Amino acid sequence: KQQSDNRGKRGNNSMKRILLLLLVIGTLLLGACGASATAPALTEEFLRQRAEAAYEALSAGEWLEYYEYMEPRFREECKAGEFAMQAELFNTMSRSFMGIEENESLEWLVSRVAVEGEEGKVWADVLYKGDPDENTDRLPSIIEEGEGAPWVFLDGQWWIYAGEEGCPAAW
Repeated sequence: KQQSDNRGKRGNNSMKRILLLLLVIGTLLLGACGASATAPALTEEFLRQRAEAAYEALSAGEWLEYYEYMEPRFREECKAGEFAMQAELFNTMSRSFMGIEENESLEWLVSRVAVEGEEGKVWADVLYKGDPDENTDRLPSIIEEGEGAPWVFLDGQWWIYAGEEGCPAAW
């Protein structure tokens, strides 16, 4: 009977080892799947999706929504309300300068993106009444062909890089 008990214990130990091995293999496989799921975030496609969503908010004048795409460091330094007020002021002044009425829309459309490591660039066309705006030379450098707007990849997400300028009030 003792020999039978020892075989039972060995059988249980073997079963425990097999289950433990399966658990370790399963965890490694899930980890590998999870890692590959986050890797595409560094692609141009993922940056384009984020930029399109941000520029949709920008086009609609949804400053607080657009603010959510700004890099976390910027959002720590610049409060949402202050950003929204300054963005609206800048928008009003820019429209006045270009002769665009308040009720007329400007639409920002992503035209090109580029990714190099954890840094990205986004180029946008500005449409006025559905046509490319001919006054783009007077708009911010975000649309100039040579520069592109800088984006940065942090904590698994693409963010608009605001530079070191701080809140728009300092612009």
